[in-house]
Amino acid sequence: MKDKEIKFIETTFEKSNFMHLTGVELTNKDMNAKSFYDRCIHNRIKGNEIVERPDGNTKNKLLVLNNLMFIHKNARMIGDYSQNKIFLYSNKIIGNVSSCFEFIQKGNYYICNTSLKEDIRKLTFDQGKVICIACKNIQDLKYNEITYVNEK
Repeated sequence: MKDKEIKFIETTFEKSNFMHLTGVELTNKDMNAKSFYDRCIHNRIKGNEIVERPDGNTKNKLLVLNNLMFIHKNARMIGDYSQNKIFLYSNKIIGNVSSCFEFIQKGNYYICNTSLKEDIRKLTFDQGKVICIACKNIQDLKYNEITYVNEK
């Protein structure tokens, strides 16, 4: 058995991507994706300012959103996207058997581009176990919090 190489990726979650992760569309034309995030954080979204997307994905995305907000603590697998879904474009997928985030590479980072209520094993090949997750604010130079360590 050959030695397994430990690999890592760096991801970033930006305000502008959050709305897509929820699957909602805006009815308030004065709001954009960043202001949607800020208003959500401050619990200031009104029900009439958003609607479900007509493709039916909103319900599935909202069902797993709470779980995915803790991905820094509950991600167990990572893999390369197997390109088996027609409308998805991603490079890496991180998650578990019930939900996952997909990422595209942008420079040195991977940017989260969608969320799915899906078993990561059905979407990836060359899967690996997540062995450690470290977090930091984007402006910080060094990682300052370890949120998960696989004890094995």
